Amino acid sequence: MVILTKLKKMENLTPEERIKTLREYREENEILKQLLKNGFFYVNYNSTDCDGCTSVSFWKFESIEEYHETLNNFMEWQEGAFNYSVARQYPDGTFDLNNESCGGQWSTY
Repeated sequence: MVILTKLKKMENLTPEERIKTLREYREENEILKQLLKNGFFYVNYNSTDCDGCTSVSFWKFESIEEYHETLNNFMEWQEGAFNYSVARQYPDGTFDLNNESCGGQWSTY
């Protein structure tokens, strides 16, 4: 019933807003599936600050609330490009996690 109500509200959205909303539902659905199955989920991220330094890593979360709080805190201080996605889980139970790295412009000095 909740989904039907939310979908009904989508009728008034622009095509761009609908796409964004559908992506959010898919992401939340994947998170909930992993939480039910494993009790946790991973999120891969790539970040570049204003000096060109990059960080590639992942986070592990045990709740959607923890996930939202971390993203909000991280984005508040983010100075450059940032993207993230829920890590895919393979049938054998392993995850498609980023290889951790950091560096960039300042790493050569």
